[in-house]
Amino acid sequence: RSLICIDSSGKRLYERSLDPETFGNNFYVGQIYVEHDKNIYVTVYSYNKNTMFIENVAVHMFYEDGSYAQRIFNQQLSRYMNSRANVITSFSENDTEVFFALVNGMTAEVFSAPKSNSELAAKVAEYSLNDDRIYGAYASASKELYVGTPDGITVYGDSGARNIYSSDTAIFDRFWNGIDQFYVMDSSTGDIYTISDDHSVSHTVSGERIINAEDGLSISEMDDISVGITGNVFGTVRSEIAQYYTGSFSLMYRVYTD
Repeated sequence: RSLICIDSSGKRLYERSLDPETFGNNFYVGQIYVEHDKNIYVTVYSYNKNTMFIENVAVHMFYEDGSYAQRIFNQQLSRYMNSRANVITSFSENDTEVFFALVNGMTAEVFSAPKSNSELAAKVAEYSLNDDRIYGAYASASKELYVGTPDGITVYGDSGARNIYSSDTAIFDRFWNGIDQFYVMDSSTGDIYTISDDHSVSHTVSGERIINAEDGLSISEMDDISVGITGNVFGTVRSEIAQYYTGSFSLMYRVYTD
């Protein structure tokens, strides 16, 4: 298993092996976050292959060239390995720190880690959740926690919990950090929304919109998609081969086939 970097032209820049001595023998990667200064944060879940229970979650930091820096967060836990087992939220950042949260049952703890690689992550906030049926979550640089539940989107902060978008059909399970805002996807439709610092929610793009005319491809048809800090979009379509696309909410072009 490796960490692979492909640029926006499809050029393969590097491949770094994930050493079992550091990451263990039985693990999977939950997410990858690349912050504005290009450091890379990889969430890794270690599991027991006999019981299929997650036994540990860690966040590892890499430098821009893919070289390994250090493990900034490590937590033992016991969770069955299923689609709702990702207990580390999506990341955010400010000029000096990155932020994420550990969601475990009805409790969420927000952590921050300095970009300088000088210290490990430290807890900066803690919330008791109203609902443990969580599709996805995001920890903001203001130490607030946003969660997608069967009722919509709820934000937790100093003033308590507040529902900022109500829906009993949407599955808000993917969150991506932006500049003074962030993005969230309703995976039931592929629609993407923007949430501003004042908690206002606006519809950004329909999942049915064709973003690659040559392949007749819409956002909802992608097997995976990611939105970068500046709003650039990267997505994949997997069948017998994997195809990689990049671009914007209005137009994406194929850059790589594996």
